[in-house]
Amino acid sequence: GVKRQGVRLLIDAVGEDQPPLIYDLNAARDLRATRDGVVESVTVLAGVAAVKPGDTVRRGQVLIRGEEKVTDELTRGVCALGSVVARVWVEGAAEASIYKEERIPTGSERTESALTGPYFSLKLKHAEPYRLERREESFLPVGGLFVPMGVSRVRHVELRSRVTERNEEDVKREISEKALRIARARRPETSDEIDKWVDYSMIEGGKIRARAVLELRMNIAGSTETALAEEE
Repeated sequence: GVKRQGVRLLIDAVGEDQPPLIYDLNAARDLRATRDGVVESVTVLAGVAAVKPGDTVRRGQVLIRGEEKVTDELTRGVCALGSVVARVWVEGAAEASIYKEERIPTGSERTESALTGPYFSLKLKHAEPYRLERREESFLPVGGLFVPMGVSRVRHVELRSRVTERNEEDVKREISEKALRIARARRPETSDEIDKWVDYSMIEGGKIRARAVLELRMNIAGSTETALAEEE
């Protein structure tokens, strides 16, 4: 809305209202399963139920057929409406090694140094690096000179590798939390979580694998296009 107030124009704006979904009952369609699951309840508003509570259904399977009886011998196509609530499951997995590598100093070290300036570097002391080491660099400015310069040092600390075994319960706790996060990221927003569990297995290379399963309850009835396009 626009109106004038003195020398000003006052403009009122509101967000657009989304129109309600409109169903053409004469536009025949089926409702299909958008996910695998076990049916808990079936509510039919239009059409004929093709499943009942307790049935196991696969994604894409017809749940409510888009038809209705006109007479005992004659049926006609309708736009199937209703809901099919089912228990469904999503999974997440994570793994980690039960061993960890530590790098610890051997006690041996070497130091090299060089006198450096803006345009030069003069080696004062040379030191060969170790095959496995930690480098620590430092710079000490030399004061009292007109040209900015200083002594740069590199300290080479020799390391050795040591493999130790981690606490198994700590590893299981770490990977179970990660597996549950992955599973929950795959959970449909329209679902309710009703149960969860994690199981473990040893795999190659001294690793433990966690498999987290979430049991959900949700309406799995959708149009044919939705059911076929739904990603697991």
